[in-house]
Amino acid sequence: MKTIYLSGPMTGYENHNFNAFNEKATVFRALGHTVLNPAENFEGRQDLPRPVYMRHDLQMLLRADHIYFLPGWAGSAGAILEAMVARECGIKEFGNVTHS
Repeated sequence: MKTIYLSGPMTGYENHNFNAFNEKATVFRALGHTVLNPAENFEGRQDLPRPVYMRHDLQMLLRADHIYFLPGWAGSAGAILEAMVARECGIKEFGNVTHS
């Protein structure tokens, strides 16, 4: 089984897109994978400064062996940064990824 980090847009989305993150986490966990889901950090709080989230998310990403991109990720500055870090650190893309 794999350890998968979920990456995708949050800023500007209803409920910070937590529903999409949590739905994908449920699917991957049902398949037996370990999922690192940023939407579960800080007990779901959405009021902390952005750098707090990004620092924590990048630390999580570095514990993964795969990254999965949710739809719309390419329009997210945070997800673009995560993609660059993943690529440079040898973290593989998981599944059929559409770069949209």
